[in-house]
Amino acid sequence: WSKKGNAAWSIDGNMWAPDVIYNEAMGKWCMYLSINGDAWYSSIILLTSNSIVGPYTYQAPVVISGFYADENYKLTDLELAIGGQASLPERYAIGTAWGNRYPNCIDPCVFYDEQGKLWMTYGSWSGGIWMLELDEETGLRDYDVSYALTGSGDGITVDPYFGKKIAGGYYVSGEASYIEYIGGYYYLFMTYGGLTAGGNPDDYNAGGYQMRVFRSQNPDGPYVDSKGSAAVFNEYELNFGPYENDGNRGVNIFGAYGEWGNQAVGAWAERSQGHNSVIAAPDGRNYLVYHSRFQEQGEGHEVRVHQLYQNEDGWLVAAPFEYTGEIAKSAQIATEQLIPSDQIPGKYKLLVHNYKLNHLVKELALPVEVNLNADGSITGAYTGRWSVTAGKSYINISLGGETDYKGVMVLQTLEPANTQVPSFTCLRSATGVTIWGYRYAD
Repeated sequence: WSKKGNAAWSIDGNMWAPDVIYNEAMGKWCMYLSINGDAWYSSIILLTSNSIVGPYTYQAPVVISGFYADENYKLTDLELAIGGQASLPERYAIGTAWGNRYPNCIDPCVFYDEQGKLWMTYGSWSGGIWMLELDEETGLRDYDVSYALTGSGDGITVDPYFGKKIAGGYYVSGEASYIEYIGGYYYLFMTYGGLTAGGNPDDYNAGGYQMRVFRSQNPDGPYVDSKGSAAVFNEYELNFGPYENDGNRGVNIFGAYGEWGNQAVGAWAERSQGHNSVIAAPDGRNYLVYHSRFQEQGEGHEVRVHQLYQNEDGWLVAAPFEYTGEIAKSAQIATEQLIPSDQIPGKYKLLVHNYKLNHLVKELALPVEVNLNADGSITGAYTGRWSVTAGKSYINISLGGETDYKGVMVLQTLEPANTQVPSFTCLRSATGVTIWGYRYAD
């Protein structure tokens, strides 16, 4: 199929973003794999195995994109999904305008909802992120589920073949969707921007990768951020980087940062973090798993893992340091005060994860020094107030007149040294901005 987009196409380097899940009804491990092609001639395929490590055996395609030429749609499952067609439906016959309306079928995320239904989100930039119901018995698309066409032109939000649009559209950036159910909400993670490290002043698409978060009480949405902004766009807007003009949509859980903790100054500063997964684990913790590039390490990347917690408003905040075995569990945050109030005051490093970091010049968020004083005041680079909720691990912070940074206070390890210090991670829902802090000695 992908050769239809480029006769010289090769499978080498075009198998992307595998997502593996255990299908209980099938008794199989199911791998959903992107087969990337030029000009939207992409597909997501299913492979299965009796063992998580394989070998995996190809089964069938799950969804296919790029059938905008009349002679090609017969090679897809379009008619199996929507019924026999005398010719290609007009809404698909849009040639190189495909990406303004419909998805590029890569980057699958497959998950069970709380009722046991199996879903798949998918898509990258182009026409946005879409969702299909899968058949629990086969792991493939559920062909008994129909989708009524909703909207028109590039504003189609439900399509009989592609399912339901849950984010993006109109070629705004956004890929690598991931959904996890935590504490009463389905959280949608997306990565905006380009995956490279940045530093190209002539190309705003080169770099700027950043994870954004939305949530819903339903698996298929609608998804909104902490400001109430929808994850679905109704027109093109630049939604990342220094010239972002979409109202800072999506909670900015964190972005490029340096000089943090015992992190080597400069060279190993993290940037271009994204394409994450989230694990709501049986051990009672929630983990954010993502890949990061670095300030002075070219395009090499490594995998990082941080814990996630819910603040008092139920929004996720990420621990300010990598997970290294800390004992705090998510359920403890709302029931225990893990750090006594008299151990909190002291000197802190504070990091503000603002929007619009300039990836064109590889800008980083850098920490400043503040004091959390015993009387509840904050002095130093910022002034404000802090307070904790008795009997719980919630902290509220105001900075420079901006109120209601709500988060959690836990012990964190300053890797690689085995030193644990009081640390906080907070979100201001009104803006989507997150802050991190940790207590330090002179």
